[in-house]
Amino acid sequence: FRRFCSEPCKEGAGRFLGPVPPAAAMTSGPCSVLNGGGSFYHRLGKVAPGRNVSAAAAPISACPGSPSSGAGGSPRPPMPIVQFGCRDAFCDEGAEFANIPLIRAGNLQVVSTVYYRTVDGTAKSGTSYEATEGSLTFQVGEMEKIITVRLIDDDQWRTTLDFTVELDSVHTQSAVLGQHLWQTTVHILDNDVFPTQKFHDEIGECMQETVSLHFVKLEAPPFRMIFELARLMLRDHTIAAGVTKTILVDVLDNLYMLAKLYFQVLLVDCIIKHTAEEAREARKQLLLLFTANVLIFGVVHFLDYRKTFWKVKGTAMTILRSALMRKFFNFDESGRSGLDHGGLILSLTRDCDAVVDGCLLNLLSLVERISGIFLIVAYQVAQFTVFGQAFKVGSVVPLSIFPVVYSIFICFRWRVTSSSLQSVQKQLDHLVATCDSVVENYPLIVNYDVRSRFLAAFDEEIAAYNTKATENSRVMLNTLRFAPWLALLVSLGYQAWGGMQVVFGELSVGVYLVNIGLFASFGQKWGDIYALLLSMLESVPSLHRLVLLMNMETDFHTRKDLYAQRLQTFREVSAQAMRNLPMGSNVLDALHIRADSCLKPGLHAGRTITDIHQGNMVFFVGPHAEGKSVLLRKIAMKSLVVDDIASTFVPPHLRTLFVPNEAVFFRGKTLVDNLVFGVCDDDIPVASVRAKHLAKSLGLSQQVLDLFDSKDEHSWLNPLSQTQRQSLNIVRALTADPEVLCLSKPLQFFDKDAQIRVLDVLQEFIRTKDFLEFDVTEGARRPRTVILTTTDIPNMSYADQVFQISLAGGVQEIERQGALQDKPPPALSAMAGGAPSPRVQGPPASPGAASPLAASPLRASPASPMSPLLPAWNTSGASPVRTLRVFPAPRA
Repeated sequence: FRRFCSEPCKEGAGRFLGPVPPAAAMTSGPCSVLNGGGSFYHRLGKVAPGRNVSAAAAPISACPGSPSSGAGGSPRPPMPIVQFGCRDAFCDEGAEFANIPLIRAGNLQVVSTVYYRTVDGTAKSGTSYEATEGSLTFQVGEMEKIITVRLIDDDQWRTTLDFTVELDSVHTQSAVLGQHLWQTTVHILDNDVFPTQKFHDEIGECMQETVSLHFVKLEAPPFRMIFELARLMLRDHTIAAGVTKTILVDVLDNLYMLAKLYFQVLLVDCIIKHTAEEAREARKQLLLLFTANVLIFGVVHFLDYRKTFWKVKGTAMTILRSALMRKFFNFDESGRSGLDHGGLILSLTRDCDAVVDGCLLNLLSLVERISGIFLIVAYQVAQFTVFGQAFKVGSVVPLSIFPVVYSIFICFRWRVTSSSLQSVQKQLDHLVATCDSVVENYPLIVNYDVRSRFLAAFDEEIAAYNTKATENSRVMLNTLRFAPWLALLVSLGYQAWGGMQVVFGELSVGVYLVNIGLFASFGQKWGDIYALLLSMLESVPSLHRLVLLMNMETDFHTRKDLYAQRLQTFREVSAQAMRNLPMGSNVLDALHIRADSCLKPGLHAGRTITDIHQGNMVFFVGPHAEGKSVLLRKIAMKSLVVDDIASTFVPPHLRTLFVPNEAVFFRGKTLVDNLVFGVCDDDIPVASVRAKHLAKSLGLSQQVLDLFDSKDEHSWLNPLSQTQRQSLNIVRALTADPEVLCLSKPLQFFDKDAQIRVLDVLQEFIRTKDFLEFDVTEGARRPRTVILTTTDIPNMSYADQVFQISLAGGVQEIERQGALQDKPPPALSAMAGGAPSPRVQGPPASPGAASPLAASPLRASPASPMSPLLPAWNTSGASPVRTLRVFPAPRA
């Protein structure tokens, strides 16, 4: 599906005979040259949405905007466009169905059929939803259909749940798919708590009281929290299978330990044989013991090596890190603004390691030690029967001493050790917080020359941490030495008692010697259990930080409300627009962008509505810091405040992009990678070429253009000037090809001539309506809208709409002619490969005189009655040309 085939096609040749696989079942048909080019692209197996017609309608020229002949040579009506109503759909996990709207626009006088199917994302079919596929048929006059997908509710926490619904362009009949909205992502809002619902109240209180990631205090039993985390991880099939096999191998290791004890008893008894016949029999037994030891050790070694392939640790680390990063991308504004970036990085690296090693893997080690203890007790009881000796109570009593004494020791020592570990962890968090503060505020520290003050404070933090760490090492040393002491005392007592039993012949030498080593191993396992418990306790602060981050508020609920509001408004506005539009018009292009522009209530009287027409270049002008960027962010849907949901309407099918005036580039990537990362993979080759042409049009130097062919990776702050970075920032935005481009102060760093070049490029973007999809028919393209902010108005002849924004007066649309103050200089460049954009020359029009723009061929007054809603288009067979309008004065 991702392969392309390009074949030359002579202009006017009439038919395309490129290689098409039989599975595609496509018929060659009449072909028209698109955009004056000499080729078009046919996607094998799956025709690119927006570039195709249905398999039933084979001629390429049947696409919207292309002339075609029906029966008798009469013009064939253009095909309607079918696409999803929005890029993202949202539903609650407890809902029974997910409803995804499907929109048809354009010619509604035909019957259209589309096929759809679901594709797994983080939500898996059969677990979170039921896989669905089928077809929908639009009858004559129908504009909207609903795809329903049944949801499955469960109590398992997941950071994000989403799946994709996509349309099949190959089997679509009497319609074409939208260029970008041929698929949509359905987000299921997970209402579960990480790692379990059992600590819902405690986690809620912790999130309200915590002000920093370095100081998190969760009032929940630590080992219960670890146990619930392990249960959550075991729901993953890879981890569950790996853990099961690991436990079996650990049990086999313990059995091998018992086998070695058995072999040692036989070995000692064989060595001390006295007669010749006994010596010959002992020789055979020794050879058998040697062979068995080698074979069993080889099997154990192989199984321990296979543990590394069972992906227990790797999968657990992937789940936690991926979940945390996904959560970060969906934090709400308040959570992201108050987030400590240093703490987040430590959580992604150190804390995830600590939780997996200290909780999950230590829990497996704990199971291995406990199983070893039970096997040792079983061996000690069964050895007398195996070796044919009388049962001795004195050989079992030492085993009962360990659990009793160790339990008492833990009760008295646990408070001291846990307090010592927590104090070290707390001091380490203080040290990390200090480092983070110094790095973040380095420019301020250097500018005010207070390095010595911060270095002294940092030295104090280091000294305090070293003191706590030294104290903790002493406590841990004395604590962990208790097990060897207890094992030594028990062994010495058994040596005295067992030695007397050997002397009197009541106990064999082999059993006696092996029991001495067995008691030492038994004590070591109890010591390991206590050390593992301390290690698990040491990882609890890291677990608390992960719990806090995983349960932070996301913007999913706000986006869900916004999605529902936009969809409802879209239905109301589109129904109203359909009544005012001629038959066959595309209602999607007729919808306006509206925003209630009450920026700060109380500072001006009344509320005004910003009404922006698609396909326009719009200027927001006004004083500094009085709301231009606020309104721009609202329109770009980057301000997800609850109050903004009901006051802003952007047609849901439009892709918006907000571009701040501060250019940001990824370090460690090439320049081309930085400029095309907003483009899908299929279009990257075309986008990289187009980006270079845009850079030439903006007047960038040859030195910068050479970087397009370079594989060098820089920080991109030193090699480029501020003006060059701003130019490339605009190139990247245009390469991403949004339908609504919102630019914050794009002209700030340019002189007058460079401003003209930027405006020419933006106007060309609006005129062509699509920089990348050069093989898309004109009728399938969507209008492009550019909204930019500026503090002055020197070049307003480029504007279709102008809005004056201030705190005192709110937002007021002003006449474009009234906004002209200076004559703009002539255009210095045009888009690569195209003609310069026509500009208005001469002085501004005098009062009462006709606007010079009215005589411009691109400014002809629209004759269509739908001009208040839509740009006017010519209806000749030639390529459609956009006719710009001079908008009347705003209505009262």
